[in-house]
Amino acid sequence: VTGVQTCALPIYENAQEVVGALMVFISIDSFSNEITKNRSDLFLIGVKGKVLLSANKSLQDKSIAEIYKSVPKATNEVMAILENGSKATLEYLDPFSHKENFLAVETFKMLGKTESKDNLNWMIALIIEKDKVYEQVGSVRFVVIVASAIMVLALIIAITLLMRAIVRSEEHTSEL
Repeated sequence: VTGVQTCALPIYENAQEVVGALMVFISIDSFSNEITKNRSDLFLIGVKGKVLLSANKSLQDKSIAEIYKSVPKATNEVMAILENGSKATLEYLDPFSHKENFLAVETFKMLGKTESKDNLNWMIALIIEKDKVYEQVGSVRFVVIVASAIMVLALIIAITLLMRAIVRSEEHTSEL
């Protein structure tokens, strides 16, 4: 998707007669560059599963069913979520990198509430490699273990000092 995209909606009078149209012109190139400049793992998916924005320009304007035809289960799940207007996290094997990934998706109505019978849901999709997620979990686990060990060591030192103070005070009172 390049250039300028146009989005139009009819304006109704008394919910019956069309009295005009509201048109919005969007520079997709500048929008795409801004959204994806630091995120190669973020996609904007439009109606019927068409990739609207991606850092990988070769994927833009293609259907996710076409891009991910080797993983039809994940593609079908994404299309069902897009159709239903919900959100989910899926697991799949990426056919390009051959790595296990999480795919977090959330839909939204691009034009808000409309009377149209057509599905106007769009979707934000974020791909995260499983290894990177578990790597982060592992680093958090390490920090928790180290902090726990430091707290136990500090507690042992505090108890030792307290016991010495009690023994000294006992010795001091017994001398009197």
